[in-house]
Amino acid sequence: MIFNLNRMPFLDFDLAARMRDLLMKESGHFYRVEQYQADKKGSAGFVVVRNNADHATIQQTKANIKRSVEITETSLANSRDTDHQYRPALRSYFLYFPLFFASVLLFTFSLSIWSFLLSLVGVNPSSDIVDINLLIQITEALAVAIFLINLMRLLYRYYSIVLIIDGEGVTLRKGIFARDFMSIRFSEIKTIGVKQGILARLLNIGNLEFASSGSDGVDITFTNIVNPGATKNAINSRVTSSK
Repeated sequence: MIFNLNRMPFLDFDLAARMRDLLMKESGHFYRVEQYQADKKGSAGFVVVRNNADHATIQQTKANIKRSVEITETSLANSRDTDHQYRPALRSYFLYFPLFFASVLLFTFSLSIWSFLLSLVGVNPSSDIVDINLLIQITEALAVAIFLINLMRLLYRYYSIVLIIDGEGVTLRKGIFARDFMSIRFSEIKTIGVKQGILARLLNIGNLEFASSGSDGVDITFTNIVNPGATKNAINSRVTSSK
């Protein structure tokens, strides 16, 4: 039975638990915390007591711990082999946003825009010379068309290309309906390059270029990936472990 430094029971369970853990770490034996009943001096609290487990029980416990560690390591290894998919960063399509904004303004303020333009050429919008309502309808339809066309282009470009990192290598997939695939195994990757311009550095995006050992040039180029440096390092670690 182990007390504190003052030869008194531990007043707090956490203090006794810390002493138990320290003893188990240093000695390799098993200890437990028990509540200590008040003695004649009125002292009560918690004490640390050594377990009288036999050798077989200790060995079984160690085996269970080892098995748990092996299962955990296997799970981590399997998780590293799961697929990771990368798509171009949405921030790389920032040139589309002025068009979206302009189409919204064109739709919202079509009447004001035509009134201003007609006033510049000296035409009264309420006169019979022009049909202002028809102009507004045409303008609103044009604004909606611009918005939808650019939205569809953005979504197509975003979803039509994906970089897949799985347990075997790197695959670039292009297209939505008809798809093209290009793959390189980790063991075949010779170099991984990163290309960034000034604007790309500001946006923290860039291009990843993969070259295989059987080629003189770049085999796969994935454009506008987020944080290309970190992605390159993550792939390089898997390339190194595969060789």
